[in-house]
Amino acid sequence: MSECLGLVWADIDLIGLDKASVSFEFQASRQGGVRVELKTEESKRDVELPRFLAKMLAAHKIKSAHSKPDAFVFCTRSGRRWGNATSPGC
Repeated sequence: MSECLGLVWADIDLIGLDKASVSFEFQASRQGGVRVELKTEESKRDVELPRFLAKMLAAHKIKSAHSKPDAFVFCTRSGRRWGNATSPGC
C-alpha cells in the first residue's frame, strides 16, 4: 500500500497505453507526505499495466488538479499524499 501511495506521475509511463508501466522505487513515509526509497533493491521493479488500468490512470490524471511529474498520483484535494486524510483523491 505504501508503494502505491508514494507514486508520483513521473513514476508512471502512460505514453502508448498498450505499453504503459509503473516504476516502483519509492514508498510513502509514515512520518508525513514524503517519499522514501524502498527498503531493499529487490523491492524495486517495473510493472506493465493492463490497458484498462492505464486508461483509468490516464483519465484520473486528466481530471486531477495535481498532474505535474512530481505530484502524488493518489492525493488529497490540496495535493498532499493521500493516506491518513479523510477526503478521497484529487
